[in-house]
Amino acid sequence: MGWATLNNNEGTAMKYQFTINEDAYELDTENLLMSECIAIEKVTGFTWSEWETAVTSGSMSALKAGLWVAVKRKQPELRFTDFDFSWGDFNVVDQEVEEAPKEEADNT
Repeated sequence: MGWATLNNNEGTAMKYQFTINEDAYELDTENLLMSECIAIEKVTGFTWSEWETAVTSGSMSALKAGLWVAVKRKQPELRFTDFDFSWGDFNVVDQEVEEAPKEEADNT
């Protein structure tokens, strides 16, 4: 797939509301800045589509990268390597994961 075929309606739309130590954050992949997407790719080594798959498949490093971007919005100086928390202090308040519809084959 070339860059010209990409659009923001492909892939998985994810929206998470979560808390870490009672502080509330939101990660909405449809509202991420391009620089945030690139930062996620840089720290994980995944392409964007690989990252989406990794998050929904339970990859902790992929999840950490997404959470880091969300927390970084409130703490701009936060470095990925310094972002750490106890799993017990993390709580998903609400989540929506919507897979992009797959095109059906035309068998006519």
